[in-house]
Amino acid sequence: MAKKTAKELLDEAEALLRKGRPDLAAPKYRETIAALGKHPSADKVRARLGLVLLRLGRFDEATGELERVCRSDPSAENRYRLAQAHAFAGRQEEACSLLAGVLDDDPDHQPAIARTAALYQYIGRGDEAVALINDAIRRGLTGREIAHAFASFAIKHGRAADAIDLLTPHAEDQTLAPDVRGEMLFSLGRLLDATGEFDRAWSAYEQGNALTRRPFDADRHDAVIDALIERYTPETLRALAEDGEEGKRAILIVGMPRSGTTLVEQIIAAHPAVASGGELAALNTAISGIPGRKSGEIHPPLNRVRGASLRRARRAYLDALDAVSTTADRVTDKMPNNFVHLGLVPAILPGAAVVHCRRDVRDTALSCYFRNFVTGNAFAGDLVSIARYIKAYLRLMRHWRAVLPEACPGMPFVEVDYEAVSADPEPNSKKVVEGMRLPWDPACLAFGRDGKMAPTLEPDQAGRGVYNTSIARWKRYEKQLAPFVEAMGDALET
Repeated sequence: MAKKTAKELLDEAEALLRKGRPDLAAPKYRETIAALGKHPSADKVRARLGLVLLRLGRFDEATGELERVCRSDPSAENRYRLAQAHAFAGRQEEACSLLAGVLDDDPDHQPAIARTAALYQYIGRGDEAVALINDAIRRGLTGREIAHAFASFAIKHGRAADAIDLLTPHAEDQTLAPDVRGEMLFSLGRLLDATGEFDRAWSAYEQGNALTRRPFDADRHDAVIDALIERYTPETLRALAEDGEEGKRAILIVGMPRSGTTLVEQIIAAHPAVASGGELAALNTAISGIPGRKSGEIHPPLNRVRGASLRRARRAYLDALDAVSTTADRVTDKMPNNFVHLGLVPAILPGAAVVHCRRDVRDTALSCYFRNFVTGNAFAGDLVSIARYIKAYLRLMRHWRAVLPEACPGMPFVEVDYEAVSADPEPNSKKVVEGMRLPWDPACLAFGRDGKMAPTLEPDQAGRGVYNTSIARWKRYEKQLAPFVEAMGDALET
């Protein structure tokens, strides 16, 4: 077979991106760069790769690529992109310095103004963020980047109505790419929800989901979950479980997306002995490295989970924790859908702890529907698909709850309700921390002050601590949630 040209590889990468698969596009961009070698256009492709890595949440990788681009072409646009990577990785000083340089060269660079304002909000300089946006609007700079940034923190400053006026023309602009317009609509929905315009908010979210929805095969997902339940019997788990505590550093925070995993991670990671890993892909990657997995299955044959393959998988995961911190005693991993991998945790990570976050499924469903997931969670764009996914999740978690604590007593397994933590933070936070076999520390209630731009945290939530305004939010949309409730059936009662 003839070797593909750089143009062919680039075309494939762009096609994957248009299909909403940045995860598959990224390696194609890398292949394109390799094929281009020292050709001047390689840096343009590298800049594109940097943006894709930002979308995927791989901020350190994006930083490395964009730094290389800036060394050969320190244009305002490239420095702005690099600033984005630093900002999302929590390197506020570097981000602010780069953005200031961009605005010195081009005071009307709207994306840089927008990113600076969002960064100010995250690091507790909210008044400066508002002042920056106000100045931009006075100068006639009302592009979608400015409108979108303002929408992200206007609620906190009592300016939601102003932000709606600024954002609405962009949300209605049918010339925008579907994913871009979809993002505008999701932001508009959030503003309208905050102002009590629930019917208009639902309409915005409904349109946003229609523009960004990706295929989800609920039947296949059900089959995967049922196979896990059948495979991981108590006897199987006891046979798989490894002695020792080689995985003790890991704290796996699992549950449905939007079920409170971010809140719980912030509480635990505020402990002096714990570092925050965020949503790590490391467990899935480690399991994927064990040979023998058949098409349609997410785990390899259990007779392959041993020996050198098992040791490599363990080392791969522990290396990912070391990449987060080499000094912290424990590291959190709040990839929610790691709940599908809990059957292999006693083998790969003996001694690891699991925290299962639970939340009223109606609020969870609403929050998923109202969230524009760039990657993963394809079920979230449709109410019936959300119900199918939640029902499968509930079945599997009932199974783990029944078999894991007895079969694997060396693996702490703690369940925590979002509503309980929100209503009474201290005793419920203490239950979680001590369940991880950590001594309680009052610092766990003073989280959210590091200014990191966590991708799962809205700007106006940064630094708020525990709040309960999202409890029973579903009641505002009871009529619109009817398809979800019907699809849940009797499972809603569980």
